[in-house]
Amino acid sequence: MEKIIEQAELLQKTVECKEWSGPILTRVFNKTGVPGFELGSLGSAGFLKYQDRYFLVTASHVLSLVSEEERLTDVVIPYQYGIETKYLTLIKHVDDKESDIAVIEIDPQSARLMEQENRKCFLDHTLIDEDPLGYFDKISDVVFLHGITGEETNINYEDFIVEMETTPYTTFIERVDDASKRIVLLAGTDGINEFGQHGHKLPTFNGMSGSFAYSYRRDTETPFRLLGILSNGNKEAGFLWVIPFNEVAELIEKEFF
Repeated sequence: MEKIIEQAELLQKTVECKEWSGPILTRVFNKTGVPGFELGSLGSAGFLKYQDRYFLVTASHVLSLVSEEERLTDVVIPYQYGIETKYLTLIKHVDDKESDIAVIEIDPQSARLMEQENRKCFLDHTLIDEDPLGYFDKISDVVFLHGITGEETNINYEDFIVEMETTPYTTFIERVDDASKRIVLLAGTDGINEFGQHGHKLPTFNGMSGSFAYSYRRDTETPFRLLGILSNGNKEAGFLWVIPFNEVAELIEKEFF
């Protein structure tokens, strides 16, 4: 493992990762069918470009309120287009409940339109960490998370405006669980904010399932690599569980190519 990374560097890289990963992050909603409350907030997700095709990746349980038959019509990924709100067109979905992975393919024209007109982008597959389970032993224990909690998502149903505040969170790997092949992260109730101030109360992690987790490799042009997706956990228990992204890549290769 690399030498210990000083706090000042971690704070600086947390800010950099927040700015870099923000456009890759999104919130997942569903159509409720309830007049006046048309959208329900489900969880977080990330955008991925894999071999020139466009995908939304999240945890399977994030989509559990939407039946598999209605995933392509009732899962909603909104984005701002000028003064309008538009939605991505979804064309195929795969759900692996046992591994807690869900992948939805996005129509390429719809994806490119969002990238052109909005501050959103798809992470290229070349930035996937090639050895997520070996990262802890060989490189570092530092992990950068970036998600959107449920408590920081507000829907103005009258004007149909969604307001979201993202939560960047830098933490450390406690262990790699050999039985489940999951990366176990430390979670706390308080932390240090980007200005180095201690005692910063953290929001709950409810709603951050499906967030991307990033490894950190110094002295590279892009120091952040896609390590996995957040599955579950909470700060009271003190742990968060991350699905290594090689499992996601294997599912995409199997079901979409």
